Amino acid sequence: MSKIPSLSIEQRRKLNGYVEPTTLADTKVLERQSIHKWAMKSLSKYISGLRIFFVFVGFAFVFMPAIVPSWREVIVEYSLLKLVFFDYARFRGLPLYHFYLMIPFYFVGSNIRKHVPGCSIKMKSYKDLLEMEIYPRNLKEELAFWYAFFYNFCISPAYIIIPFGFLGALKGVDNVPTSGFAHNEGLKFLLTEIFI
Repeated sequence: MSKIPSLSIEQRRKLNGYVEPTTLADTKVLERQSIHKWAMKSLSKYISGLRIFFVFVGFAFVFMPAIVPSWREVIVEYSLLKLVFFDYARFRGLPLYHFYLMIPFYFVGSNIRKHVPGCSIKMKSYKDLLEMEIYPRNLKEELAFWYAFFYNFCISPAYIIIPFGFLGALKGVDNVPTSGFAHNEGLKFLLTEIFI
């Protein structure tokens, strides 16, 4: 049986509908291609595990304490877990900070997202982009690339917790006594533990 020849990079790009850029490439940006490649490999390798981690955090430390009183008693013994639980289950504190962080990303992203390398390809993973060797070619694309990297690696996974907080809120977490651990007190106590 004859072996099926592998497709070239150009053939893969054409097959996936990639529109070849017509603008001139910036040599300084091209020199940083190894860094872009490392970033894409990191996203391809770790993003799924990172999202699974936040699913676990949302389920184990936000939703379960809301429906299992005995597990909640264990959670509230740890200041960080207590802060995560009560904030997300009540949509206060940390979820609001995420929201405030997302506002500039939303407005800035609407303008620069069109410059993300490979934006002409729909529903392709970073692994696919690596195989097609699609990297930033100029400063606009590089800025959009790092925007997408930071969003995918640092912001979007954390939002997986919010649905679990919504389910927890449906269980009436607001009626659960916090033993004097209001959000501001809890955050202050946590920062004191970390920095002092």
